[in-house]
Amino acid sequence: MTDERVADNDGQTVLVTSETALADPITTEVIRHQLRSAAGQMRRVVMRTAFSPVVYEVLDFAVGVYDDDAGLLAQAPSMPMFLGSMDSCIRAAVEAVGGRSELAAGDILVYNIPFGSGAHPQDVAFIMPAFDADELIGFAGLKGHVGDLGAKDIYSTDTVDMFQEGLLLPGLKLFRKGERNEDIWKILLANSRAPRTISGDMNAWVGAVRTGAAALERVVAKHGLEVFRAAVDRIYDHSESHVRRFIEDIPDGRYRGRCKIDRDTRSDAMLDFEFSIDVEGSAISLDLTDAPTQAAIPINSPRPQTVAMARIAIASLAGAAETPDEGYFRPVTVKTRERTIVHPVAPAPSFTYWVGSLQLIEAIHQALAPEMPERIPAESGGDYLVWVWWGYQRMSYQEREHGEPWIDGGPLPIGQGAQASADGANALMHIAESATRIPTAEVWEAKQPWLVEKMELAPDSGGAGHFQGGLGVDVRVRILRDCYYSRCVERTQSPPAGLAGGASARANRVCVTHPDGRMSEEAKGTGTFVEADSIWEAFSGGGGGVGDPRLRSVGAIEADLADGYVTPGFVAKWYPQHAKAER
Repeated sequence: MTDERVADNDGQTVLVTSETALADPITTEVIRHQLRSAAGQMRRVVMRTAFSPVVYEVLDFAVGVYDDDAGLLAQAPSMPMFLGSMDSCIRAAVEAVGGRSELAAGDILVYNIPFGSGAHPQDVAFIMPAFDADELIGFAGLKGHVGDLGAKDIYSTDTVDMFQEGLLLPGLKLFRKGERNEDIWKILLANSRAPRTISGDMNAWVGAVRTGAAALERVVAKHGLEVFRAAVDRIYDHSESHVRRFIEDIPDGRYRGRCKIDRDTRSDAMLDFEFSIDVEGSAISLDLTDAPTQAAIPINSPRPQTVAMARIAIASLAGAAETPDEGYFRPVTVKTRERTIVHPVAPAPSFTYWVGSLQLIEAIHQALAPEMPERIPAESGGDYLVWVWWGYQRMSYQEREHGEPWIDGGPLPIGQGAQASADGANALMHIAESATRIPTAEVWEAKQPWLVEKMELAPDSGGAGHFQGGLGVDVRVRILRDCYYSRCVERTQSPPAGLAGGASARANRVCVTHPDGRMSEEAKGTGTFVEADSIWEAFSGGGGGVGDPRLRSVGAIEADLADGYVTPGFVAKWYPQHAKAER
């Protein structure tokens, strides 16, 4: 047959070639959902078998199945920023073991070099190839957080090079043809302060990638490799067409964005830089070549992470009520320059790699907002508010015979920015971590020597506007035993901005009040000793408002008061129409 363009069931025009014609639309949809099911099975394995609360409760991991060139076939709801960088991670790991020809059924690769993985060494990737007979058909991939891997501290915000950030795994065959390399396994456990815990987590990851690879092989066996690849091409083409149609709605031209990063642990100065976004037809290009020189502190974002954030920024706007695949990424290109904070090279530190790249998402959105006011919200709280606690003292009812430290951490939800026709959502995770979650108070208190005294929506934390920004949260925890505390909190100096006359929201803040009354409010810090009976408090930022606050309806203001979203003082400051209506 000759190539031709036809409309699919969503009304999008896609190119049908002699190759893609092998898979009809029904078969293509069946395969697409089978791939999503494969990724979902991987996710369930991890959640049901991992040892660490940060894995099975917070869901600080990502899983997906990939084609033989490391293109994303399907993902399960998990960390978007991990999935957006797994293609580079898989390619780097495969190259490190000698290339595709060196892969065999039953192999499992382990990799965590930041400049290939796009993350810090504690985010370890497990990768398993899948085969049809002897032909490589794809990979099952997982990247997840390891509680400790021998870094200078269990969690660090002050590293000066990559060697302080944990054991480096430059692409190794942890399993070779199904047999575990016990020497490598012993090295992994010997370099952890919590070998029992990470052994449990990594065994869960082995189970997950085996599950994903087997599911991928079953899909190909059922449909045949030729039909499978034709269906994958159609899946990618459909997704690409959807994103390109969105980009075509943006007027061609060059847009300028500005990325702002808070202070580090050694300076009160903010770091900010400009970048450009070029839109031409159905393609969009992000130019970050003017980014600052790579830093001597760990805010550097490895290029795979930078690319992942750009992908998230565009995919989140394009939307489709579907999980992305490789086709979503085709219209997006990212230009960087080596030895900058968005493209560092070894041995630059990158432990808090998300600090700068996370702000790219907000900056990209705000750069495009004037041209797309109906689709782009005001700024969100703009950060994860990452915190990690650990210690050796426990309560009498908590397990202690193994002698390892307890370790826990995670992100906190933030307020989302209002939109042109709706209030912002309350207390959701940042879109780069949108499938993670905050554990319940019961889990925290069962696993750690804590007493959770407050976890609630924060009144007045969203920006006022015709449509009001979403609320952040207030958390207060009493620390019952001596322990240690690291944190990395951004957007403490630049409150989330509103749009079209909407007000800014509350900025992020954390603090510890010690038993003697001293208060520590450093937003970034490593291994701070915290005495028993101290109070830890976190105040996550809200979302910016949209539109003149004087246009908000009195009925909406009354509903906000009734729900406790705002206080009378906030209403008196921002909404004079409410006082007039009461007269």
